[in-house]
Amino acid sequence: MKKKSKKKNKLTNIIEKIKNSKIATLLNDPKPIIVVLMIICVLFIIAFSNYKSKYKVYDGNVETDSISIRAVHVYIHPRMNIFFSSGATYTGEEKKVYQYQIGYYYKVGDTYYPIKESYDYSLETPVDLKDIISKTSYFNYSEFNSGKNTKSNIFTNNAVKNIKDLHFIVSASTTESTEDEFDIQIDSPINFTEF
Repeated sequence: MKKKSKKKNKLTNIIEKIKNSKIATLLNDPKPIIVVLMIICVLFIIAFSNYKSKYKVYDGNVETDSISIRAVHVYIHPRMNIFFSSGATYTGEEKKVYQYQIGYYYKVGDTYYPIKESYDYSLETPVDLKDIISKTSYFNYSEFNSGKNTKSNIFTNNAVKNIKDLHFIVSASTTESTEDEFDIQIDSPINFTEF
């Protein structure tokens, strides 16, 4: 009996020491727990914002007097970048052209840089601008993101940073001149929504 009461007294003493310790008073107070939970929430928000900055999805379209594009999608991911655009429909005045340059360009300041483009500067016979736009404005491109900017990459750091300012541009010439001056210029900014 004495052994049991000694063990019981030792156990009671240990429990009393734990109850009277600073850790117990700290755990019984809700303020430290609230502070710890707030710190965890802040860390979670920082981690989520960092995650969101690496993954971007843009969905856009164009509706102007002369150009209509149903869908333009840009998906930016740490491993793979994707660009897709449905074909453009030209609804402006019909013209025959001898040369053209059609594509998507992002704008930095006053300068346009190509994302994807198609061109022909020496058509032997004139072609309807409407046909050229509908046949050459569809793009579907994906690129492995190696983290290095090479000449073959279209999703450079500069492009990713300025992709919100993307334009669909048509430049064409109704003359056979081989100069780079185009007498038709259509600039249609993409109406992007970021997800």
